[in-house]
Amino acid sequence: MAAESIQSVLTRCLKESGLEEPIRRYRTLQDWPAIVGNTIAAVTRPERISNGKLFVRVESDAWRNELIFYKKEILEKINRTLDSAITELILL
Repeated sequence: MAAESIQSVLTRCLKESGLEEPIRRYRTLQDWPAIVGNTIAAVTRPERISNGKLFVRVESDAWRNELIFYKKEILEKINRTLDSAITELILL
């Protein structure tokens, strides 16, 4: 009989307790600079995730307009990096 790895036990416990998704949301907010890079992270601040939507505060209209072109790429990177289910990026 093979012993179950610590990672698989933790993953199972998180799923069973309903904490897996809140932890993924938290990681998205915490890992924002690593996901989007320092330049974009310097002019944005992720605020919250609600119903699969990530709300991000942008420091200026010019940056908001620029980031509109990168929304799809940012979403793909978030979901690929964190195995998350963010469906929409809302720029505030």
